[in-house]
Amino acid sequence: NRALELLATMTDAYEKEEGRCGDMIHLANMFECPTDIAASTDLLSAAGNMLSDYGGLWACAGECSAYVEEASNLVWEDLNADGLEENAKLILTKVKQQPTIVKESDAYRGLERAAKEFLITCPLVANLRQPTMRERHWDELREITGKQGAELSMPSAGVGMKLGDLLSLDLYLQAAAVGDITDKAAREAAH
Repeated sequence: NRALELLATMTDAYEKEEGRCGDMIHLANMFECPTDIAASTDLLSAAGNMLSDYGGLWACAGECSAYVEEASNLVWEDLNADGLEENAKLILTKVKQQPTIVKESDAYRGLERAAKEFLITCPLVANLRQPTMRERHWDELREITGKQGAELSMPSAGVGMKLGDLLSLDLYLQAAAVGDITDKAAREAAH
């Protein structure tokens, strides 16, 4: 990732400058003029804090991506929808706990958007797992998502559909329509 490479380069440059500044502080103290270098040390400290904050943001992004990737490989019949939603909430909380300074960045906004989209998708997945869902409801889902074929068919034992198959549909964009389908399935089963 280009951003991580740039962050590493800037961190290396910061560490070199920090060492140089340490030498200057020593000289300033020897010549009894430490206030002359105070503005520079404050600026350097702020730069170090910013690098640290962005490093934390990218670490958070890596953890979130790793979790979603791991969850994407879960097989439909092994999926714990409630646990998935709880973890999605934890992910969003962790994202929102990032320092204020990084919240103005495109990286943060993209990470927050992805976390929210994942959280919106989780209850939809739970609803699609309801036993009231029939093949005709999956047909409707294929229609609203524009996805045809076996990759989006009613899951059954041994089919091996993965959560990633549903995540790739961007269901959060069709949340109301998916909700309508699952509600319809529940109503039909009640009659």
